[in-house]
Amino acid sequence: MVCILITTVISGGCAITSPGPVGWAIYRNHREPGYVTEHEGRERSGKACAYNIMGFWTTGDASIHRAARNGGITQISMVDYGHQSVMTFFNKSCVYVRGS
Repeated sequence: MVCILITTVISGGCAITSPGPVGWAIYRNHREPGYVTEHEGRERSGKACAYNIMGFWTTGDASIHRAARNGGITQISMVDYGHQSVMTFFNKSCVYVRGS
């Protein structure tokens, strides 16, 4: 019974996160470029994150809208994405926004 539970947790976690541009790893912490708009202002920045623990508990709002609101941004000029994970036990995905 314990083996079935462990196998389910480990293999079920594969659906939680994608390997991204750096592939699968025991520990992963990287940022990916998003997109740039025509707006030039980059004096403000905002961040929004979502978390997942072992595939059982998920919380947060990693939307561009939330990141812009957290930074007081009304015109977005740049968006980046960041990911941090420890196997399938902990996953953190963030959106980073710059603008004015």
